[in-house]
Amino acid sequence: MSTVRLYVRQVKISLQNLWVYRWDFFGDFIRFPITIAMHLLIFIFLFSDTSIITGYTRTEGITYILIVSMISRSLSQRGIANMMELKILRGELTNDLALPVNLSLFNFSRRVGYPIYLTVISIVIFTLSALFFPATIILASLPRAILTVAFALTAMLIQMQIYYIVGILTFWLKSVGFITRIISHLQELLGGRYFPLSWLPVWIFQFSIFLPFIQMYYIPVTIYLSKETISLWFLGFQMLAWLVGLQLFLGWLEKKGLERFDGEGG
Repeated sequence: MSTVRLYVRQVKISLQNLWVYRWDFFGDFIRFPITIAMHLLIFIFLFSDTSIITGYTRTEGITYILIVSMISRSLSQRGIANMMELKILRGELTNDLALPVNLSLFNFSRRVGYPIYLTVISIVIFTLSALFFPATIILASLPRAILTVAFALTAMLIQMQIYYIVGILTFWLKSVGFITRIISHLQELLGGRYFPLSWLPVWIFQFSIFLPFIQMYYIPVTIYLSKETISLWFLGFQMLAWLVGLQLFLGWLEKKGLERFDGEGG
């Protein structure tokens, strides 16, 4: 079987799992809109007595939290760390190593089904929101919408790399759940998961600019709203730098981990 077909096969399996575990995914279908509605209600409450909060109008704030909620659920890759942890502890990497594939890309391809499913739900939710509540949702221009999607997908790749690196640390730490939780919390706080980063003290915002977490939510949504305060060229270069840097570090760490795996008779 060719290398490309092996990758495609993993993608198909990840999509087939949507049906195999359909009741779990049906639960997400119900829970996802409820979670978004809760976040929206919080923002509506915040704007109940004012029309602007730190540079965001009520409509901008509601649009911000709606899109961030969809991105955070649809493109989350935290499960990669858990998947790699289990594969390493169970010795299941031996089967993967026997295949003519790039190990990280092979495992990434196993994770695409769920994000695709949640992305479809997100598109439906956003479309319905725009149709029934047009006064509270901002519709960006097509170029802005395309840029937002491009930055969000790139952020997903960065997130994949980060959590894959955390999973690889299992070779040395045996358990990486605590690191996964720390990364997740930092991503939510310094990524703008619950509110725009510009609402934080200036020094925290300036510090977050140089971390990968800001790419996850804040940057894509501020681009959508045309509220970015940093050059798009700089943001694009920064994302590319993180992608390349993390991939180089991931490759080096993976090589060292596999050497340890072989040395222990894995």
